[in-house]
Amino acid sequence: MNQILHPLIILIPALAACLGKGLPRQGSLLVTAVTLTLSLLLLTFGQPTDGPLRFDGLNSWLLPFACVIAMVLMLCVPRSERCPASSARLLCSLALDLAFFSAPSPLALAVLWPLTLGPMLGELQARGASGRTLRILALFQGAGALLFAAGALACQSNGPANAPMWAWVVVAVGIGLRQALLPLHQWLAELFERGSLPTAIAFCAPQLGAYAALRLLAPGAPHELLVGMGAAALVTAVYGACLACGQSSLRSAYSGLFMGQTSLVFAGLQCTTEVGLTGGLCLWISGGLALTGLGVTIHALEARRGRMTLDRYHGGFDRCPTLAASFLIFGLTSIGFPGTLGFVSEELLFEGTTHIYTYVGVLAAITAALNGVTVMRLYFHLFCGSREVHALSQSMRTREKLATLLLVSLLLGFGLLPQWFVSSRRDAVDQILSVRIDSGQHRMHPNPPGLPDTNN
Repeated sequence: MNQILHPLIILIPALAACLGKGLPRQGSLLVTAVTLTLSLLLLTFGQPTDGPLRFDGLNSWLLPFACVIAMVLMLCVPRSERCPASSARLLCSLALDLAFFSAPSPLALAVLWPLTLGPMLGELQARGASGRTLRILALFQGAGALLFAAGALACQSNGPANAPMWAWVVVAVGIGLRQALLPLHQWLAELFERGSLPTAIAFCAPQLGAYAALRLLAPGAPHELLVGMGAAALVTAVYGACLACGQSSLRSAYSGLFMGQTSLVFAGLQCTTEVGLTGGLCLWISGGLALTGLGVTIHALEARRGRMTLDRYHGGFDRCPTLAASFLIFGLTSIGFPGTLGFVSEELLFEGTTHIYTYVGVLAAITAALNGVTVMRLYFHLFCGSREVHALSQSMRTREKLATLLLVSLLLGFGLLPQWFVSSRRDAVDQILSVRIDSGQHRMHPNPPGLPDTNN
């Protein structure tokens, strides 16, 4: 099963991307739908393998996760921005993400890392991004790719047990650049503010840096380095949440919210308990889907009203009630509202960390609270205010409703019935913890009292 489905999942979008302008938007949607279907079949029936394409508990959910993000972006692109070349770049980005999640070795990750920058930079250039924006992104991301490659090559040559300390440090810095951890975060606001929102979401939402950290740093990096990265992620999460609260620009507030949530995920992946790490892996999926939905809702709103600021109440709920409801659902899911998958994920993360490192739970709770303030502030400013008499309707189009329905079904469905999803993440947790124990570098902690053992 794996030998057939896994290569097809990568080859189908890659070959479709090579067609470029010869593939219409409907064809791109069909390719994405087929890829998503195959990834779900692999998730259901595939067996763990460690050959040319790696498939295990860690990446089993990440493959359909990347496909869902690409499909939602494909469905929600406004008519004014549709073109076969953009669809081809999105398919190329999807194929590279799938290949990255399937890479069998650190060296393969290092080779694919710079290739994942191509679709993002190409799309920005095609849409007329300023030279300053392109230079900032090329500088930060190019430096991250080079540092990661240098460290990965040293680790591959010497083996994780004998890798020099400088190799782990440069790998950590490269991952920090990709994850926009403080003080390496300046490129993120530039991408969201000056670039295209779908391009920014496609580049940031899968969190390839987090995956590289689990694959390369977890097996042998010194415990102190991982603790330092977790602390940097927590500080970045609080900083991003504070930054979002005080912005007058909608896109700047969204980028701060994005920074806070993705950094919280990265901090969760450094947990030393099974429950906490399970929460981090669940938050990776739930947060990525919720932030994607929030981003495409903002993009749809901008397509109808233009760039919006937060210095006044724009109103408009009467004209686009479905859009307003979608925005609120995705925003509340991203901050862990009860009944959503985000609530399950954040509850596991908080409970799995607070009893060991109290400051971790406190900072994570502060981040969630500030992000909640930001979400409600955005909702009130964008949709509430004076009623608009005789205004034209701005209701969602059918393709936007389909994308919203897909995301809402996943986030609310797994939020109300989370057992299968959470239990499937335990396979990845067992794998990660066994690797950390074998390395002898990591200190493991028991689950919090009163919480179930995830091994049972």
